[in-house]
Amino acid sequence: MDTVNQTLSRRDSLKWTGLVGLATLFGGSVLRAQTTPETTNLSIQGAGFYRHQLGQFDLILFSDGGFSMQPKVLFPETGDQLIETARKTFLSPESVPGHVNTLLIRSAEKTLLIDTGCGNLFGPATGKLSENLRRAGIDPNTIDHVLITHIHPDHVGGLLAGPELFKKATIHVSNTERSFWSDPDLSRSLLPEEMKPQVAAGGRRFIEYLNQARDRVHTFENSIEILPGVRIESAPGHTPGHVIVSIQSGSESMLYISDCAHLAPFQLIHPEWKAVYDTNAEQGVQTRQKIYDRCASERLLVAGAHLPFPGFGHIDRSNDHYVWIPIIWQW
Repeated sequence: MDTVNQTLSRRDSLKWTGLVGLATLFGGSVLRAQTTPETTNLSIQGAGFYRHQLGQFDLILFSDGGFSMQPKVLFPETGDQLIETARKTFLSPESVPGHVNTLLIRSAEKTLLIDTGCGNLFGPATGKLSENLRRAGIDPNTIDHVLITHIHPDHVGGLLAGPELFKKATIHVSNTERSFWSDPDLSRSLLPEEMKPQVAAGGRRFIEYLNQARDRVHTFENSIEILPGVRIESAPGHTPGHVIVSIQSGSESMLYISDCAHLAPFQLIHPEWKAVYDTNAEQGVQTRQKIYDRCASERLLVAGAHLPFPGFGHIDRSNDHYVWIPIIWQW
């Protein structure tokens, strides 16, 4: 924890960053993370990371920690339907443990990190990415590329945490996303009106960071191949420039869906539910349904920013909805 966070209360620190609105939206409380002995052995699964081989790619999903999510807040128009879905999924409509994941992709030549977690913006149970990278024997400053899937604090906070992290990496962000948060329009979101200025301020703060780091920032339009076999694809709705990542190696393929699922047990059953944190609630629904259908139809391996750790699995159809089928843990 840095000097500022040592002297400020958690809530004051969030106000200082301009992100208190979004932190409150995610429930305001945090999960107590357990510390584990430090190791640099990638063969040890579950010490804050999980490794999966996909053809030529070494995929390592890192936990940044977690915070509580409040289904009643996240899905404000669902009413009794939410209560019934919570009962069916053995979860509470009041509070569900939320996960924050990032994915490291290693080829023979380069490394790409997808998002950077919460940094110091969401309290002590998050911001574990750099610690877990080092536990896996990976120096954050050896990473070649950082992709920002969208400009929300639980995805960009690791970059805001300090200039000493990821200082070698080229930072990739959608030009659509960068333009939107320079002058954000949240009129099509379900956010309470009093929270919109705070969320907008948080986005503009990261735009300021990008402007300061402009010599190593790369913006792109729509779909690009960031590494051979690794393609960024547009998936708007959650934010205008929100992207997902398709990974292909020989006959093996995977889709990193980023924030197309926050609370999978709820959203896979009801992809038509509008989410309060989508900048365009209607478009968010359309994109989720499209992505879920693609994952099921193509039988893709899937990972995501908020899927339960270790975050790898499959999305399948079951009658009139979808289900999450996690991979079997491999030691």
